[in-house]
Amino acid sequence: MSPILSLMRIRFLCLGMTLGYIFAQVPLWSAENMEQAWEIAIRESRQLQANRSTRAAADSGVMAAQSARMPKVVNATAYTVLSERPEYVAHTPGMNLGPIQVPSMEINVPVLDKDFWVSSTQAILPLYTGGKISSLVEQAEAQSRAAASGEITSLQNLKMNVAENYLLVLRIQGLVEVLQDSQKAIAAHEKNVQNMFKAGLVTKNVLLAAQVAKADIDQKVLQASNHLQVAEAAYNRFLWRPLTAAVELELMPIPPLSGELENLTDLAMTHRAELNILAAESQAIWSKSKEYRSERLPNIAALGGYTYVQNESLNNEDYWSASVAMIWTPIDGGVSRSKQRAAEHQATALNKIHDDTRSMIELEVRKNWLEEQESRERVEVTKKAIERSEENLRVVNHQFQVGLVTHTEVLDAVALYTQARTNYCNAAYDAILATYRLRRATGML
Repeated sequence: MSPILSLMRIRFLCLGMTLGYIFAQVPLWSAENMEQAWEIAIRESRQLQANRSTRAAADSGVMAAQSARMPKVVNATAYTVLSERPEYVAHTPGMNLGPIQVPSMEINVPVLDKDFWVSSTQAILPLYTGGKISSLVEQAEAQSRAAASGEITSLQNLKMNVAENYLLVLRIQGLVEVLQDSQKAIAAHEKNVQNMFKAGLVTKNVLLAAQVAKADIDQKVLQASNHLQVAEAAYNRFLWRPLTAAVELELMPIPPLSGELENLTDLAMTHRAELNILAAESQAIWSKSKEYRSERLPNIAALGGYTYVQNESLNNEDYWSASVAMIWTPIDGGVSRSKQRAAEHQATALNKIHDDTRSMIELEVRKNWLEEQESRERVEVTKKAIERSEENLRVVNHQFQVGLVTHTEVLDAVALYTQARTNYCNAAYDAILATYRLRRATGML
């Protein structure tokens, strides 16, 4: 082997090793699937981040309400300056002690200093609050449950929105592909008509009709391409990407049917977070009514304290104390009773809304279940229509070549084939979308 060939072989070997190393370091590209889209959307969603903060705030509210049962220590300290020094004035009557005459006297005894410090520290333990603390804890716990259910609702809504936009992109991509195939078929027909016109086999109006048909399909392709760009931008928005980012999605098969309607309805009544939110809000308001009722009941607390009074006139400046205190407002002019009745009416209203929501959810499940059934049947029908329209187009094209049919029948055959494929594309993605909507309706998305 010549030295030149040996050198070239070494260079090609080095190049191959380098390219192999590069491809080994770079992961193979793959289209994005639905699970990956959900993962990104959940991670980036500002709405979910807000829901998590709301839930954390509600959990902190529970801790605050529970802490109301614990003792609390309160300190009050003040430095006071008086305009004059307080004194106690004592008068002694005059006395006659024989040869000694004692006149009446006025004695000023200091009570407080002109300026002094007072500091009092109290430890307060609630003994009985008429159920107020219990009702506050119940309200906080109900609000925490409502916040948790609200987070689930936002999560399911987000996943549904991503799924709808994901499937919309795939649907429009499929429709663009159908139109582009029709565009190729009509372009081929136009070229064939041009050749026949040059050969004098057809009149000019036939050529003009073919050209109009080509312009019409070109316009439809442009419109569909624009719709695709809009759908891709909407999809990117849910994933917090630049609106112009490239979108490559994995195709999805049609999932199996979801099951019996009765089982799906029962599943929805158990798992729909919207019902849990209404139930929790109703519970919170009932607990609020108990809080208003507690305002008419006694509140009893044990107090232990230490007080320091800066006063040189006192024999002791430090004082310890222990007491049991009660605050009771048996009559408040009907304020607490009115607030209690208002809360009870609000709770009743929420219970009615809860019942109405159950009915709407039941209707939603039934609607999506019927759409799932109907879309599966449409898929089978449109499959057969594609086979027949494809065969019809092949036959008409052959007949046109031998002069048995007019160009109008060719365009009609192309239109039928295009419509059949369009119907199948819509039926297929309607079937997938119906299943996802049914999962959302049952709260299992």
